[in-house]
Amino acid sequence: MRVLAEYCLPLVCVGGLFVAAKGHDPQEEVRNAEIAIQILGASVLKQCTVESHSPYGQRTAIVCLKTFPTPRKYPRDPGTPEKISL
Repeated sequence: MRVLAEYCLPLVCVGGLFVAAKGHDPQEEVRNAEIAIQILGASVLKQCTVESHSPYGQRTAIVCLKTFPTPRKYPRDPGTPEKISL
């Protein structure tokens, strides 16, 4: 979630939404990404359970509201977000 947010949130306008599709129980992943999401100018607004017809069953949509511009240094070069946290 942290890496996905770094690549996507710079493309979202202030006041816009970023929606990430995650597995059926993403709470720990979202908790680990909250600081990065805040640094990138957003906050987690809502988590919605979504029924899926895929073999993996239930999914979760994580909805983030962008309230501030993302600092210009983000996103970092490809591969960097996976190696180095914000």
